[in-house]
Amino acid sequence: MSPAINPKNQPLIKPRRLKKGDRVIVVSPSQPITSPKYFKRGLKTLESLGFRVETSKNVNTVYGMYKAGTPAERAADLNEAFARKDIKGVFMSVGGFLANQVLPLLDYKLIRQNPKVLIGFSDGTTLLNAIYRRSRLVTFHGFNIEYFFMKANSYTIKSFQNICSEGGTTFLRRSKWQVLKPGHVRGKLLGGNLISFANLLGTRYFPDISHSILFFEEHDDFSEDVESALTRLINAGIFAEGGAQGIIFGKMINVSVGSADKEIQQKFTRPKFFTLNTIIKELFKPYKIPIITNVDFGDIYYPMTIPLGVEAELDATNSQITFRLLEPAVR
Repeated sequence: MSPAINPKNQPLIKPRRLKKGDRVIVVSPSQPITSPKYFKRGLKTLESLGFRVETSKNVNTVYGMYKAGTPAERAADLNEAFARKDIKGVFMSVGGFLANQVLPLLDYKLIRQNPKVLIGFSDGTTLLNAIYRRSRLVTFHGFNIEYFFMKANSYTIKSFQNICSEGGTTFLRRSKWQVLKPGHVRGKLLGGNLISFANLLGTRYFPDISHSILFFEEHDDFSEDVESALTRLINAGIFAEGGAQGIIFGKMINVSVGSADKEIQQKFTRPKFFTLNTIIKELFKPYKIPIITNVDFGDIYYPMTIPLGVEAELDATNSQITFRLLEPAVR
């Protein structure tokens, strides 16, 4: 277990920007790889950007059916990736559900002393927020290698390079973003997959959300579960004064408006007005915070890259939404 770090006494650490010729490594901190074909295509896409790509010792391990190795094996791969001086970037192969098992086994002091780009999404949210919380390292919510980087996608590649290689501060836009609640705020970016983020509540890995802008995506779920997770965050007081200042929702892919309870589905009909957006607006009616939706991240083939821990501005006072970083995420 890592020596204790008091994040409030530590300055924010930014990784060095990635450049062609850098050696990077792919790790599997959660589920096993299910499609070697797609995974190899993802590796080739990464190599096409000019990186020298390695895979970790346990990247292809399967343990207990749905884990990519024991917690110790998965944590060892992550600790080794950060310990190696020649490795400049760490990419997650795929998502899952049990990245939380490695959290007590990570060496957060080592990670802080060896900052490098760490990128993933879905269950990777668990690691991104925990490492930011315990090591004060800027991390990156973006794509996984197996299914969401398996072929060259110009938007995702440009977004990644813009943030992680060029030190850009403007997010590239692909879709038409929508204002659910107007407002103009500034704050540090935190979030990722909604359920994974909410699951960190009450642990020593949950980030300090004071003066933050949260961003969330969810996929393959029901609105009842989304509403429950958001209510957990509300009940925890993170939207109280001085807490979260705004919310950015990405693509909510395959999130059905309804319940996983089959009896509920059979007995009751969904009202026409009952949509995911109306649910969100009703939940946050008491809070004067801006909320936008349909932003280009989530369980999609063209996710953008968003850094955690970096100050940003969200201006949703009119239909011309401004969402930008106030400083580069890399040095």
